[in-house]
Formats: sequence, C-alpha cells, structure tokens
Amino acid sequence: LRLDYVTKIFPRGLMYMLPPESAFVFEEAKMSFINGQFVSTILLSQAFIEHMFQNYVQSIGNKSLAKSGLAAITRFLRKGNIVHPFLLDKIDQLRLIRNPFTHLPAPGSPHSISQRAFQKQQDPYHALATDAAAALGLMYQIAITKI
Repeated sequence: LRLDYVTKIFPRGLMYMLPPESAFVFEEAKMSFINGQFVSTILLSQAFIEHMFQNYVQSIGNKSLAKSGLAAITRFLRKGNIVHPFLLDKIDQLRLIRNPFTHLPAPGSPHSISQRAFQKQQDPYHALATDAAAALGLMYQIAITKI
C-alpha cells in the first residue's frame, strides 16, 4: 500500500538535477515511508524542502537567508509571492508536526503526536502514518515546483 502510494506520486528523473545531499535525503524519505518509519519520513521530508528553498535563495544571492532556517525562508517566499501560499501553509503545518520530534515538547503541547491524535480521536500510529504520507506528498510537490 505504501509502495503503491510512492510509485504513484514519485517524480521521475529528478535526481540528476539535485545536489548529492538533497538527492540522498529525497531517497531516504521515500524509503523511510515505504518501510513504515514515519518519524524519519517527516524529518527527512522537511529537510528536503529546506534544501530546495535554501538552494533557491542562494541562487538569487541571499546566502545569509539560506542559513536562517525554513521559517525565515518561507516568510521571505510568502512576502515576495514566490511560492503559492497554499504550499507555504502546508510547509508551516509540517514544521509544527516535525518540531515535537526534534525539540521535546512541553506536556500538553497542541502539536505533539499524543495531543493531535487525541483531538482527531485516532491511534497515534495512524495519525503519524497520515502525517508522513502528507509530508512525503508535500516534499514531492516542492520537488517539482519551479521557483
């Protein structure tokens, strides 16, 4: 089922156009999802998106912004109307989902997996699988978006 999902949305021929680190992150995110490693999928999907955006802001000569992180870069892209706001909103949501896995959340944090699963009345593992599928789809969408 996960392999079918990846096969359906996977962009072909992209690896040749990426820096090696970005290509490896892309592949690892895909394989993590197939293997059911959903936290890894979420973390790697955001890392790939950040790579793509860092590459873009570096290409326009803004090296300091490229080092500022994804939140700062998305604000810049939103302000300049460079990337569609719908995608930027999805990226901001992905950052909120990812953060509790990279920074231990305070008890009761609304973005923790336990709180989000409770609010959706889902098993946390199912919620995590849903989040990972969305993260992977967003990563693929950013990979094929021309900026």
